[in-house]
Amino acid sequence: DYDYSNFIEFVKAVGTNSFDEDSINRMADRDMLCMNAAVRGYDADWDTLTLNRGKNAYFYRPKGGRWMLIHWDGDRVFSRSDQSILGGLTGIRTYFDKPYIRRTLNYYLTELLTRHTKGSARTAAWMEFERQAVQGTGINMTVSHYNGWFNNRESYTRNFIGTPYSTDFRITTNNVTTSQDTINLSGTSPSSVYNVRVSGQIGIEALWTSTTAWRLPDILLMSGENVLTVEGVNHEGVVIHSEEFNITKLGNSPPVAV
Repeated sequence: DYDYSNFIEFVKAVGTNSFDEDSINRMADRDMLCMNAAVRGYDADWDTLTLNRGKNAYFYRPKGGRWMLIHWDGDRVFSRSDQSILGGLTGIRTYFDKPYIRRTLNYYLTELLTRHTKGSARTAAWMEFERQAVQGTGINMTVSHYNGWFNNRESYTRNFIGTPYSTDFRITTNNVTTSQDTINLSGTSPSSVYNVRVSGQIGIEALWTSTTAWRLPDILLMSGENVLTVEGVNHEGVVIHSEEFNITKLGNSPPVAV
């Protein structure tokens, strides 16, 4: 119960910048770390680990799981509209600025901008219920303040995300006839895309070469005309972008195990 060797390994790896995507993802939960950093960065929670203070956060690892940050003490928020999304404490940029991590952070920031803040009916309804709930208690739920925050913070957050926010979803591989049994497709995606897949080919895993560029290796081809549908999905697996790629394979296809 008191074996912290895995946590020490994680801290040393980040502190010495001696990790790659596979090794760091075995130790740390990328999604949970990026969700925490996205929320606390967006609402300018400067008094915490991923911004300006080495406190107000707990590292937690569920049994058999990976390290994540648990939210704690988020009371200094929604006041510094020019507060950076990420701070500069030792190790923070080392981890979050890696393209394969930053891509995930960009994604969750985009989710905040497009689904949960400015123009969100769900958030507006929640704020109204909160306002009604505290009436007569001496607590003010100033809805206009938060709406103003959403408006002002949007451009700052989009600038932090940068080019990925407006990158097109497209396949960049040239369309040529082939006699090969498989093909590799390359392309780009905006920050609204969590992952890329090929419809009907479950075993194909996207490899990301930057915050926007991906490659889909070893896509199986059938003899004759192939219409491949490449899909960009969100973290729930919902398709938000798709593009078709047509390619003709000459000769017979290899047998497929069922």
